[in-house]
Amino acid sequence: MDVSTRLRLSLGPVRPFLIGKLLFAFKRRRSARRWAASRHERGPLPSFHVINTPMPSAPWIEQHGKRLADYVDTMIDDGTIDVMGSTFVIRSTGDGLRLPWTEHPAAGATWPEDAWYTSADVWMPRVEITKGLTLGDADVRVPHEFSRAHQWSALALDARLRPERAQRNLDCFRAQLNDFCSRFPPGYGLPWAFPMGVGMRCCIAVMAWNDFRLCGVVDDVLERRLIEFAVDHVQFVLAHLEWAGGMRTSHYTGNLVGLLAAGLLLHGDDTSGWYDFATRELDSECLVQFADDGMNIEASTGYHRHMVDLFVMIYALRHYDRHDIPMAVRERIRTAVDALHVLESVGMPLVGDNDDGMLIKVVDYSADTSLLLDTAQLAGFWQPVVRPQEYTVAFPRFGLDVVHMPSFSATLRCGGVGQFGKGGHAHNDRNAITFRVGSQDIVIDSGCYTYTGNPTRRNMDRSTSLHATLVVEGREQLVWPNDSGEGLFWMMPDHTRTTVLERSSYSWVGRHEGYGAPHIRSIVIDGQRLHGEDVYRTSPGERASLHFPIAPDIDVRIVDRVVEFSVKGQGGVLATLHIVDGGRIHVRPSVCAPAYGVSRDNAVVTVDVIDDVSRWTLSVA
Repeated sequence: MDVSTRLRLSLGPVRPFLIGKLLFAFKRRRSARRWAASRHERGPLPSFHVINTPMPSAPWIEQHGKRLADYVDTMIDDGTIDVMGSTFVIRSTGDGLRLPWTEHPAAGATWPEDAWYTSADVWMPRVEITKGLTLGDADVRVPHEFSRAHQWSALALDARLRPERAQRNLDCFRAQLNDFCSRFPPGYGLPWAFPMGVGMRCCIAVMAWNDFRLCGVVDDVLERRLIEFAVDHVQFVLAHLEWAGGMRTSHYTGNLVGLLAAGLLLHGDDTSGWYDFATRELDSECLVQFADDGMNIEASTGYHRHMVDLFVMIYALRHYDRHDIPMAVRERIRTAVDALHVLESVGMPLVGDNDDGMLIKVVDYSADTSLLLDTAQLAGFWQPVVRPQEYTVAFPRFGLDVVHMPSFSATLRCGGVGQFGKGGHAHNDRNAITFRVGSQDIVIDSGCYTYTGNPTRRNMDRSTSLHATLVVEGREQLVWPNDSGEGLFWMMPDHTRTTVLERSSYSWVGRHEGYGAPHIRSIVIDGQRLHGEDVYRTSPGERASLHFPIAPDIDVRIVDRVVEFSVKGQGGVLATLHIVDGGRIHVRPSVCAPAYGVSRDNAVVTVDVIDDVSRWTLSVA
């Protein structure tokens, strides 16, 4: 970013944290140097302490056990793991396995293994020219996800569910751990460039070993290597905490879960200190990262899911080891899980960024929440709330309202940028809606395909034009830095004055000033439809339109002033959009991302704004 942009940000959202950030940056640099100088020093190794965690519930096993078994069998027998649109191939060697820890297979990209984690070289991928690709196709988020080693959780849980396969799974885990340790000593390679990932990988590894120990399989040599692995990870995390002077995000929580898991599952001279620090910080973070409406502070439903998983899984381990959890923390976890359950009940709308991150993934690398919700119930953190067929739920701090009717569901979004005003994972989605008939999405939020791999696509995904709201041609509700690096995770200081003026079981009114003049969207809700009214006074020469991004599996047909929606290949109109007041209706091609790294072609219905007031109705057919 240029100097003027940095100054503007420093005087905006960063200002309350500026001194803290500077002091913390100095402290972290000093800690990192000390770690680098002493990284080969471990001292006496702790011993492994087994925690008797319960199996998943019988309903979970009945519903998901086969998926888990198939996933593990494919990994071991076929040597493949699908991650974010890429197939990672595990190769057998003369002395074990070799995993593509630093690759983005679909892009033909590989990051260097021997580069020091702070060097510029560690971020520079090599791309196979034979594939006709460019560096712009390589997304570092993909190997970052794979280097967290989620498959270790799957191997261990499957061993508990299928004891006859426990030794086979253990052999696979051993080979993968040995491969990682032999190729990526502490500080070398991309797996050490993300302290959050280091903490999560530590947590995943020790929790997986706990499950293997509960199976009764024993390997003293492997256990020693696992403990060395964990100690190396803890020492790195302690030297590279991502607190950022108080402007912390999910990254800091990712650091802490590694420290807490190691502090619980390893017993030695230092481990009580790890536990005490991580416990104190996580108790505090839970009350900071989740607002009192239960939603996360990142302005992203995907990151809400991610953070709920981090807290539920690590606090369940703490619960099973008979450690007290403050009631305020338990209550905040309960409200956070319940908020996630509400979002899941309406198809998990992709508000803000979604990179499918979670701590524990066992059925594949997708963001499946079934084990999270099951664990939350088993640990006594949450019980499902039985709601009527017709209900609305408001998350006022987040700026999201959920509408659930017998025939449709919808979300109404009008909120801030999150992250203490940084807006790292927020989109320009003020007054945006989603609409779903039964289990079929109709009007969608277009998701998040990439972060740094393609800056143009990254900014397009978070632009106003890919959200179901009023769009002013050539303008954004809120701009971002003109920068293809760090600026991809910033919004400029928020001037939009976003507010929800009214919310009830039958009406909602959102207002923002992202374009200078206010845009007010009013929604009236009944059992079969949403009636919308948009008020916006265009300036001379200004052109505005209403945008409705449509799900990729939906066909769109315009009949007079009515847009008909049907599922491709099935026929029959599922829903309609009736334009009551507005200009010409267009259907233009676009793209969306139902999951991170997955791009699908779709359509966006646009309606020209010709008066100060535009009216429309979304109906179930």
